[in-house]
Amino acid sequence: QFLLPNNAILPTMAVVGENILFAGGYIDNQQTPTNIIDIYNPTEGKWSVHSMHKAREGMTAAVVRSVLFLAGGWEKSTGNSNLLVRSNLVEIIDFEKNVSWTSSLSSIQQVSAVSAGDKVLFYNKASQVTMIDIFDLATNTSQVVQQRFYWTASAVGNDIHFFTNSEVDIYHTLNNTWTTEFLGLDILGDIIDSYVIKQQIYLITPRGIFIRKYGTAQWQLISLGFGHISYILVHYDVLYMMVGPSRTRINTVFTLDGLTGKQLSWDYEPYNFGVEGNVVAHQDRLYFVGWSANAIQRVFPQVLVYDAIDTRHRLVALPDDNFQLQQMYEHGGKLFLINHEATSPSVFIYDLMYDQWSNVDFEDPRSGVMVTSSGNHIVFYGGVGDTNNSSTSINIYNTGTNIWVQYRSKVS
Repeated sequence: QFLLPNNAILPTMAVVGENILFAGGYIDNQQTPTNIIDIYNPTEGKWSVHSMHKAREGMTAAVVRSVLFLAGGWEKSTGNSNLLVRSNLVEIIDFEKNVSWTSSLSSIQQVSAVSAGDKVLFYNKASQVTMIDIFDLATNTSQVVQQRFYWTASAVGNDIHFFTNSEVDIYHTLNNTWTTEFLGLDILGDIIDSYVIKQQIYLITPRGIFIRKYGTAQWQLISLGFGHISYILVHYDVLYMMVGPSRTRINTVFTLDGLTGKQLSWDYEPYNFGVEGNVVAHQDRLYFVGWSANAIQRVFPQVLVYDAIDTRHRLVALPDDNFQLQQMYEHGGKLFLINHEATSPSVFIYDLMYDQWSNVDFEDPRSGVMVTSSGNHIVFYGGVGDTNNSSTSINIYNTGTNIWVQYRSKVS
């Protein structure tokens, strides 16, 4: 077993190239932040360490090629070491050139990130006054722009679109200019989100989906008769929406092919997939785990499989009817169903090619596990053990060799 260089709890996770990074987080019950970045190279199976300029937790990450941006988060107060305050620091690390430097945000509110080309933009989403910090890697410069309230932002081509309910402010990254366009859309409420598929913008609203091809002015409306959207995925140029009459009765799949415009829907009553449901996509199929509408408890007895090509669906029974799912993750042609409880088994694995189940028990079972992946490796990190103590253990699964490796916490 390998003792991790840093026992960070709730680090910010990012993937740069093939390397998986665990940046910052806190290291004790007093939520003392750390400045360490643990870096795992799955090909070599080796760990390395990078030190940030300041200890922080809860940062927003953005990656452009080999460069990692870590913005905002929380740091120790200079006047009171027992107090955490919001940070305006931006740590910029170029792992290819092995250099790092810092900058600062104009706002200390919770930030979101969007990027296009060599530019990364950080903005405080859904704020009455939006401060946008623009970082240009090509010139190694930054600037601040004061804008207005935005619901969402999407990058398409060399432009980044910031949406209000009535207008869109467009930042043109090539010449560093802004233009504003009137939307003129009857959206019946507030914009929910925006997505880009093959140079087309998909604006999700309570009325339906508004679609516009990049570089044109005309919006197309696809009206939908649903009350609530629970999940939205974009996978292989197809937009998937899980919809229903309420937050706890999500019972219809709507798919929209971004290339052909073909629309499909599937009503899967009596099953509901509310805020605790899970859905992943793999090779034009959706895999759902939720709960039965007639169940007294919210149990997850089956995986529902929906084929978006021919609209067929089927049920796959879980090996354990009492298994409580925390989250489901797809990687390397396998589904990983992670236990909500700090009990055995820790993970159920479903092989999508061979239609077979297997499971694994972590040496220290825990709930609240974080998951990420790189190459053939899927990483399960941290969580809370059965004694309610935070864990910094890492379990790594190689989907090519089917071999597990565990790096155990120094402390439980």
